[in-house]
Amino acid sequence: MPFGVIQLLSNVNFDTTSKIMWGEYKTAEGTTGVIDVSFGYSKQKRPDKKQIKMSLGTSNGIGVDGQVLSGSLDDKTFNVDNLDRANELKKAFGVEGEFFYIADSAAFTEKFLIKAKK
Repeated sequence: MPFGVIQLLSNVNFDTTSKIMWGEYKTAEGTTGVIDVSFGYSKQKRPDKKQIKMSLGTSNGIGVDGQVLSGSLDDKTFNVDNLDRANELKKAFGVEGEFFYIADSAAFTEKFLIKAKK
């Protein structure tokens, strides 16, 4: 793997945002892998509307990961779960050695720090 690619993923900065959704969104009962358009903490200051969340992971200004998430997923849970995804990115790009997961203060929970240490 070229040195520039390894250098690219020495760190990834993850952040989320929400997008309000208008209308009704129904799925069949028991369907898995479906984004849940639901109420949650609205970063658009619209707690009266259902929403989806989106995550973007960037490294040195380049988007390297993106996800659409259920509207009720909180950032504390997202960051804990996203550690596995960050590890997959690291492996996919052949990164060895130090790797920095950068996020806002929602990542700094006991559960996150214990998992990150492993």
